[in-house]
Amino acid sequence: LLSFPFSRLLRALNTEAVHALFETCPNARPHHFRLCDQEGNMPNTSFSANVGLLVASAVRFIQTTYTFGAAIPSGLFIPSLYIGATLGRFIGNLISTVASSVSQFPVHIEPAVFAMVGAISMLSGFCRMTVSLVVIMFELTGELNYIVPFMCAVLTAKLVGDMMTPSIYDA
Repeated sequence: LLSFPFSRLLRALNTEAVHALFETCPNARPHHFRLCDQEGNMPNTSFSANVGLLVASAVRFIQTTYTFGAAIPSGLFIPSLYIGATLGRFIGNLISTVASSVSQFPVHIEPAVFAMVGAISMLSGFCRMTVSLVVIMFELTGELNYIVPFMCAVLTAKLVGDMMTPSIYDA
């Protein structure tokens, strides 16, 4: 009820939205969520798309913290993937926009990769697992090329999280 008026990403199931955030633009799923431009070939880096990603992550973060704090049985795994994927896709959109405006040569930056790295880093910040998260994301994506960025994101998120607070499972 609270998710419907804000964004198409919030209207769908979390798993469907996460899959759309992870996919590149020639596919139909990201085009349905307006993550691609009108032709469907390039990422949608417009102001409205970026604001939609930020609003979706903020609303889902508030919903997740409320349900976790109220001890309502709900998950943390998929919502944390969702929040990280939306923030990662937002960062990917920003970097794509800046790189295309600064560079004299055509630069292809895929925001979906940033969504994957953002999702795994947010999940690692929540639960502080390391190797198992990298294996889970490798199985989810099937891309061997992304293991090093996944490892770096998980390690950084775990170290920063450990410096700030204990894990939610250790508290």
